[in-house]
Amino acid sequence: MDIVVSTPHQETTRKEIKELLKKEAEIITEEYLLFSACLEEAAFFTYNARSITSSMILLAKGRFSSKEDIINQELKIKPFLKERFAIRCKRKGEHDFSSKDIEEELGAKIKAKADLGNPETLILVEIMHDQFLIGVDLAGFKLARRDYRVKTMPVSLHPCIAYAMLREAEWTAKKSLLDPWSKEGTLGIEAALYALSISPFLHEKKKFLFTYLIQLKEWDKRQEEKLNITVMGEKFTYIKNVEVNAKLAGVNKHIQLSRQSLEWLDARFKKKEIDCIVSFLQFARDEDPEKNIKELFHQADYILKGRMVLLSDHPDLIEQYAEHYKFTVKREALEMNGRTLFLFVCQK
Repeated sequence: MDIVVSTPHQETTRKEIKELLKKEAEIITEEYLLFSACLEEAAFFTYNARSITSSMILLAKGRFSSKEDIINQELKIKPFLKERFAIRCKRKGEHDFSSKDIEEELGAKIKAKADLGNPETLILVEIMHDQFLIGVDLAGFKLARRDYRVKTMPVSLHPCIAYAMLREAEWTAKKSLLDPWSKEGTLGIEAALYALSISPFLHEKKKFLFTYLIQLKEWDKRQEEKLNITVMGEKFTYIKNVEVNAKLAGVNKHIQLSRQSLEWLDARFKKKEIDCIVSFLQFARDEDPEKNIKELFHQADYILKGRMVLLSDHPDLIEQYAEHYKFTVKREALEMNGRTLFLFVCQK
């Protein structure tokens, strides 16, 4: 069967599909990938993937010129349809119909009991301008959600993008990792979960809708690794946020926390001691972006041995100080929570 997943970073998800399933994925839109898998493989991937925001069994896809082109699709849904169902439509672009129109009219054709609050089968309709995808949701909730994230900031790092940043840094459990500008710990926590082979949904496995289709398997095979992950923040509040979130994630013993300013990095670490620096550079009103970005590159020039991956909405400053300190830079635009941010991979 065909499986479609959505992701904020397609190359990272293609790597995950190759690593977990030994399969190749096809890009079908700027957000969606398609690959073939049996139901158990699809469920396994949905439970273990770290870079996806949704996962569904594909029923139909194509282009449309009217609402009827979508509504009149012949959906082979019977093998996946349980007693209670719901339809959720998400649209991107301008159309002469609403998401509710699609949900109501397509729902009228499904021979089962509509239950918006507690469905056993959830049908997703994804509409992107003149393209559509219809599928059966394997999760039933947003896969970007993490149950450990109780302490957050007004602008929080997307966990799937955090994981993509770690992969762009080429970080592994054998390497040292530093997040020098953390406010809630997402990067350090996602790194520890990845290195220890802990699913992001360890405590939520019974919530997956695929459990109505197949028997839940024992897929958790935790690895025991001695990790070298350091998470730093300038304020006590930030470090407390990380401490609480890391404890809820069950990885607090694998992360070293430090309340420290950027200018003290060269006092804390030896020359070329850090293999990877990965950080989301989000600045509060009382934090000077240029001062801190300049200081980070100054310190990285001394302590960094490998790659530095940064996410920022100050691309000009990143490029300015990368050039000043003779870092090569690869730049990529990403969408996060309705904002355009820039992912930088910096290397000597």
